[in-house]
Amino acid sequence: MKVRQVQKFRKLLNLPENRNSKSIPEEKQKGYLTECNVLMFVPKTEKCKQVFESVFDMELSRIPELNYFNAEKGECKYGIEYLTLIIAFFKNGEEENNHRIVMEMAKDYPITFEGTEFKIILAPIVEN
Repeated sequence: MKVRQVQKFRKLLNLPENRNSKSIPEEKQKGYLTECNVLMFVPKTEKCKQVFESVFDMELSRIPELNYFNAEKGECKYGIEYLTLIIAFFKNGEEENNHRIVMEMAKDYPITFEGTEFKIILAPIVEN
């Protein structure tokens, strides 16, 4: 996954015909996992899913169940190169529409970034 692909995705998703798409029920949502199993992209609308599939070639995967309520609080490390990609995904999209991006995180636990059209789950760097 490269920043250029993310920028192309964002540009296509911002087209007027791709806005206000039908939501995918949460129980039917699937995630797209990167080769290294570090980053998962979860489309929340039909158009977002179609645009994502037109730009990226990734395998569908089951979304992990994450319970931040019971997770331990504390520090966690994440790869900066992935955080850069995540910023590119949300840039020129959510904030232009005055939508919020919700982040959830815990110690040695994936961080979730969630907007109106999609969410992204990033695995932490865990030291043994």
